[in-house]
Amino acid sequence: MGIDFMNLNCLNSKWDDVKMQAVLEDEKKLEAETHKARRCIYELHGKKINPYQLVEGMEYRECCEAVLRLTPRIGDCISQIYEIIEDIPVLSKVQKQFYSVMVKERYEKIFVPVHQRLMRKRRCSYVCG
Repeated sequence: MGIDFMNLNCLNSKWDDVKMQAVLEDEKKLEAETHKARRCIYELHGKKINPYQLVEGMEYRECCEAVLRLTPRIGDCISQIYEIIEDIPVLSKVQKQFYSVMVKERYEKIFVPVHQRLMRKRRCSYVCG
């Protein structure tokens, strides 16, 4: 999941500026594209999954471990991720903004809240027994 999160393919890299700008200007479209309506090539029980809902569900131990391990790392280098995007000379201004917003939204609205819930759960297990 961490690798897919940083793979620009998951950021609609084949879209043109017009489509990207439309998403950036519409909160519902932005939410759908960042995590609510996304599907990927992977399947679970014969259905394509939404990887962000899978992460938010905290149902799979390996996924939870990855969130606990990767979220702090992503947070530590998020400004560098933005710089990398900004420094890609073939990207338009709209593309750079779009990709940076996608990374930010997914990190702040999926990974950080799930990480916080997992940490609370871990503390409770430790304290509560």
